[in-house]
Amino acid sequence: MFRSSRARAHGVIALATISIVGVFIAAAVASPAVAAPPPGKGKPSQSASASPSTSATPSTSGTPSSSGTPSSSGTPSSSGTPSTTPSTGSLYPDVMAAAGDSITVGYNASGYGTFPQYSWSTGTYSTLNSLRQRLVAASGTAIAGVNVAVVGANSDGLSTQVDSAVAQNADYLTVEIGANDACTPTTDTMTPVQVYRDRIKSALTKFLGAQTTNEVFIASIPSLYKMWSVSKGKFAARLIWASASVCQSMLKNPSSTSSTDETRRLFVQTRVDDYNKALAAVCVELGTRCTFDNNEVAKYSFTSTHISTADYFHPSIAGQRVLAELTWPYSPYPNG
Repeated sequence: MFRSSRARAHGVIALATISIVGVFIAAAVASPAVAAPPPGKGKPSQSASASPSTSATPSTSGTPSSSGTPSSSGTPSSSGTPSTTPSTGSLYPDVMAAAGDSITVGYNASGYGTFPQYSWSTGTYSTLNSLRQRLVAASGTAIAGVNVAVVGANSDGLSTQVDSAVAQNADYLTVEIGANDACTPTTDTMTPVQVYRDRIKSALTKFLGAQTTNEVFIASIPSLYKMWSVSKGKFAARLIWASASVCQSMLKNPSSTSSTDETRRLFVQTRVDDYNKALAAVCVELGTRCTFDNNEVAKYSFTSTHISTADYFHPSIAGQRVLAELTWPYSPYPNG
């Protein structure tokens, strides 16, 4: 009788353990690879280039750095203040549209699923202080917001999102897209830099051509290397990344310190850096109605409080709030 009872007890414990692991895996399966912020306009330099890097080592914007560490209050440091000439315009948009991937649609910001109310761009959550909320406060007028971002989208999907924004009479478009172009099963399947650049330019040219007063703001892509670095030591993160195949080009073998795995991670981050160079260059080519964040998002070192514990990859509500704070100074509209 004693031996039989002990066997039943061991069976119950084993079943409970399997169930707990199952919860982690089931919650993560739906998670996509990625789907990820005064008066300055943040115009990129004319010297910006989209040429691929010749080195596997990420640029300053792609490697972990203490320069972007947030203060104890969780807000970005003053290093994000733009050094460019303030906009002299006085008109605000009537309809603001947010294009991009799961970052912009608020994926897994609070639990599992999409939460556009927490979007750094057009979100409406009371304490978020999104770009749209800031514009409404600055203008004193009602500004409609539409979120056309799509979970899992890469640069190939931007054109369709632009069509949707144009159809809804948007005259201001924010763009945050490109992480999924690098977050692929292998490094061989990442989007080539020139293809990425051509897609972005074509889509944004179409938006700017829809109305002569349309404006575009481009946010840089966050550092995937830094995202890996922040959570690689967490068991739950490693379990979810593996079971749901999250961004395996970067996150495969997250605990490995081998030269092969580190070289792969640096190669992926270099591709992201090159995408950001392409974004800056395209914005210059599009002219004065396009503004870029001067790599403020790319340079920022997000902490664990800024990352969702649903997948250890997407921004939490706090992370979305930081994205708005980082990008706001580069708004093409007067923002005080």
